[in-house]
Amino acid sequence: MNHPKPSGEIKAVAVATADDLRETIRRKSKLKGRQADDASLAEVRQLVGAAADRRDLLIENLHKLND
Repeated sequence: MNHPKPSGEIKAVAVATADDLRETIRRKSKLKGRQADDASLAEVRQLVGAAADRRDLLIENLHKLND
């Protein structure tokens, strides 16, 4: 097969404009899925109590909610 010889220069090819990249970042930064309403959040905080913000108690909090 005849392959072209590699030339020592590297050519940059723009994949997207800066505005396209900004738009992509803006779209990805939005929350996905269903968002909880204020009443549901208050109910969960009441059931779990002060441990709601402790990540190390996640499993225990999920068990409380499931019960």
